[in-house]
Amino acid sequence: MKCYLINLERSADRLDWFVSNNAFPNWEIVRVGAVDGTTLEAANRASLLKQKKSDYPMPAGVLGCFLSHRRAWSRMLEAGDEWAFVTEDDAHISKSAMQLFSNSDWLPDDADIVKAETTRGNTEVSADSRPAKGGFRLRNLKAAHRGTAGYFLSRKAAARLLKLTEDYCDPIDEVLFNPELGLTGKLNILQLDPAISVQDVFAKRSSGLQPTIRHSIPKQKNRMPFGPAKIEREFFRVYRKSVRPRLLTWMRKSSFGQIAHADD
Repeated sequence: MKCYLINLERSADRLDWFVSNNAFPNWEIVRVGAVDGTTLEAANRASLLKQKKSDYPMPAGVLGCFLSHRRAWSRMLEAGDEWAFVTEDDAHISKSAMQLFSNSDWLPDDADIVKAETTRGNTEVSADSRPAKGGFRLRNLKAAHRGTAGYFLSRKAAARLLKLTEDYCDPIDEVLFNPELGLTGKLNILQLDPAISVQDVFAKRSSGLQPTIRHSIPKQKNRMPFGPAKIEREFFRVYRKSVRPRLLTWMRKSSFGQIAHADD
């Protein structure tokens, strides 16, 4: 299976680090030149920011990360891959995941994306699961689970995402893995359990890599103007945090942060 690795041209050291730390016999690393958001022309950046649908901030690094992942999807389509693994150059990939990269037979036909990453936080997944390979399970992802340092992507999903984001621009992990933005409702997204990928900043044995593609994201959000969109968003947020957990007893919270394989 191909691994599309997003890496800035100036970050040759990170490319070397990734290759040496994540050497598997059953995958082919394809470097995708990352977009440096700080080098975008002001007019181009302003045009992209007009396409934002949310109140999440989009500093230069986050904008570059969004464009970089779109570039990886395009490369995948050009190559004709039915499935591929997309990651970033600060990801630790578990050695126990080696068998998952030998082929794509274990990936369900109805799946669009299989998120393989942990950020060591809680997220909401289905209690029901189905087997993957080698003891791994697949669960439906039911709530926001941010991070884009490891996901299996189908060809059909790559084509659809490129179409959906032609006139849309938001932080890439919100676009892919936050149901509040709406795009995830158009895709069938599963979570690999246990997770096999973790960014260096969350790794138990961190190498001390600093973010380069996307710089630190400000915690303060821009405020959404009051109106129907804000009312709907607030209702959805309260529903997910208070009402829904009491009603949907068949769903469980799973702390992927407790899954050790990602640090092997």
